[in-house]
Amino acid sequence: MEKLNWVLRERVKSLYEENQLWRDLAQTNEATTNSLRTNLEQVLVHVGEERHVSGEGTAVALADDAESSCGSSDERWRKVVPP
Repeated sequence: MEKLNWVLRERVKSLYEENQLWRDLAQTNEATTNSLRTNLEQVLVHVGEERHVSGEGTAVALADDAESSCGSSDERWRKVVPP
Protein backbone atom coordinates (compact mmCIF):
# COMPACT_ATOMS: atom_id res chain seq x y z
CA MET A 1 0.00 0.00 0.00
CA GLU A 2 2.87 2.38 0.82
CA LYS A 3 4.45 1.72 -2.56
CA LEU A 4 1.16 2.49 -4.32
CA ASN A 5 0.84 5.75 -2.37
CA TRP A 6 4.38 6.71 -3.32
CA VAL A 7 3.71 5.96 -7.00
CA LEU A 8 0.52 8.02 -6.90
CA ARG A 9 2.28 10.95 -5.19
CA GLU A 10 5.01 10.88 -7.82
CA ARG A 11 2.40 10.81 -10.57
CA VAL A 12 0.62 13.83 -9.04
CA LYS A 13 3.95 15.72 -8.88
CA SER A 14 4.64 14.87 -12.50
CA LEU A 15 1.19 15.98 -13.60
CA TYR A 16 1.54 19.22 -11.63
CA GLU A 17 4.85 20.01 -13.34
CA GLU A 18 3.41 19.16 -16.75
CA ASN A 19 0.43 21.39 -16.01
CA GLN A 20 2.78 24.27 -15.17
CA LEU A 21 4.64 23.81 -18.44
CA TRP A 22 1.42 23.84 -20.45
CA ARG A 23 0.19 26.91 -18.56
CA ASP A 24 3.45 28.76 -19.29
CA LEU A 25 3.25 27.79 -22.95
CA ALA A 26 -0.36 28.97 -23.15
CA GLN A 27 0.58 32.32 -21.59
CA THR A 28 3.46 32.74 -24.03
CA ASN A 29 1.20 31.92 -26.96
CA GLU A 30 -1.44 34.34 -25.70
CA ALA A 31 1.13 37.13 -25.43
CA THR A 32 2.38 36.37 -28.95
CA THR A 33 -1.18 36.37 -30.27
CA ASN A 34 -1.92 39.72 -28.67
CA SER A 35 1.26 41.21 -30.10
CA LEU A 36 0.50 39.91 -33.59
CA ARG A 37 -3.09 41.16 -33.36
CA THR A 38 -1.87 44.63 -32.37
CA ASN A 39 0.65 44.66 -35.23
CA LEU A 40 -2.01 43.58 -37.71
CA GLU A 41 -4.42 46.25 -36.51
CA GLN A 42 -1.70 48.89 -36.90
CA VAL A 43 -0.92 47.73 -40.43
CA LEU A 44 -4.60 47.74 -41.38
CA VAL A 45 -5.01 51.27 -40.01
CA HIS A 46 -1.90 52.39 -41.90
CA VAL A 47 -3.11 50.82 -45.16
CA GLY A 48 -6.55 52.37 -44.67
CA GLU A 49 -4.97 55.80 -44.15
CA GLU A 50 -2.84 55.41 -47.27
CA ARG A 51 -5.85 54.45 -49.35
CA HIS A 52 -7.82 57.37 -47.98
CA VAL A 53 -5.01 59.87 -48.64
CA SER A 54 -4.09 58.68 -52.12
CA GLY A 55 -7.64 57.95 -53.26
CA GLU A 56 -8.43 56.20 -56.50
CA GLY A 57 -5.09 57.09 -58.09
CA THR A 58 -3.44 54.38 -56.09
CA ALA A 59 -6.05 51.83 -57.09
CA VAL A 60 -5.50 52.68 -60.75
CA ALA A 61 -1.72 52.49 -60.30
CA LEU A 62 -2.01 49.11 -58.59
CA ALA A 63 -4.24 47.82 -61.37
CA ASP A 64 -1.74 49.07 -63.98
CA ASP A 65 1.11 47.40 -62.10
CA ALA A 66 -0.81 44.14 -61.94
CA GLU A 67 -1.65 44.32 -65.63
CA SER A 68 1.95 45.07 -66.65
CA SER A 69 3.19 42.31 -64.38
CA CYS A 70 0.80 39.82 -65.93
CA GLY A 71 1.78 40.97 -69.40
CA SER A 72 5.48 40.62 -68.76
CA SER A 73 5.12 37.16 -67.30
CA ASP A 74 2.96 36.21 -70.27
CA GLU A 75 5.74 37.32 -72.64
CA ARG A 76 8.31 35.29 -70.69
CA TRP A 77 6.03 32.26 -70.87
CA ARG A 78 5.80 32.59 -74.65
CA LYS A 79 9.61 32.65 -74.87
CA VAL A 80 9.86 29.43 -72.89
CA VAL A 81 7.00 27.61 -74.62
CA PRO A 82 6.74 28.39 -78.35
CA PRO A 83 3.21 28.66 -79.79
